[in-house]
This record gives sequence, structure tokens and C-alpha cells, in this order.
Amino acid sequence: MIQSLGQCGIGVDTVFQDAAQFYAQGPAGPLFGRQFDLAAYSFGGNSLEPQCGWFTTPQIPNEKNQWVGTNVTGYSNPTFDADCAQASQSLSSDPTYNLHQEAQAVFATDLPAVPLYQRLKVAATRPDFCGFTLDPSSPASLETIETFDYGEACLP
Repeated sequence: MIQSLGQCGIGVDTVFQDAAQFYAQGPAGPLFGRQFDLAAYSFGGNSLEPQCGWFTTPQIPNEKNQWVGTNVTGYSNPTFDADCAQASQSLSSDPTYNLHQEAQAVFATDLPAVPLYQRLKVAATRPDFCGFTLDPSSPASLETIETFDYGEACLP
């Protein structure tokens, strides 16, 4: 990342911190205290729906909310907030569910953060193993362990 930014004419002085220090609660913690110019950090979710709520105005860590919030960028856009709020309260069968896409379009235009990669959920089984399904919406890969089996009955 440093070399890529350098190729664009952007100089970066890097400061590496251990997780406890970097993710410490604000105002002292650099990430949640929003004491940075550029930060690379990891956030993960267990949902198929976009995590628009992470970037809404009420999620900006500040003194009023005891520095608890996921919007460390300080991004605030009323249209994004409204679209996200409505979409988050909708079922996939509701017409307002498509507001997830509208919120994503606003986010992509404003680009308050640059998602570098998506966390993949990966699993492997052997050929004679059955009953295992990797559910991208579940935090646990072994959630249905009682359905697992192996042996000749599982071969295709």
C-alpha cells in the first residue's frame, strides 16, 4: 500500500501499533478516537446485507456516545443515513429493501472509506463427507454439525 501511494505522489509515514493500542476506545485510541489521517484496519461482518449501518452519522465515535461507534471515518450524509435506515428495517421481499443498493451508490460516490478486500469464508471436506453446508450468513461453520456424516453413503 505504501509503495502504491508513493507512485501516486502521496508520502506516508507509517506507524504500526498492536491491536490493543490501535483499537483502544476513544478519545485516546487512534482509530476510535479518530486521531489519524489514513488508517488501514480490519472490520468483518456476518451478514449477506451490506453493512451500511457502520457508516451512518450516529455511528461516529464521539464524546456524546462515549466513543462507541463504527464510523471512524466521520462520514455523514443524510441521504445515505435515510436509505440505510429504511433498508435495514426491510425484508428482502419488501420494495424498500432495494434501498441497500441506493445506499451503496451514495457510498460509492462519496467514498468515505476504501474497502480493500472482503473476508472470504472457506471450508474443505473430503469426497465421502456429506451434510456440510457453508452458510455465508452464519458466524459458525459447524452450526449444523449434527447433520454431518461420512462414508460410502455420502459418495455421489
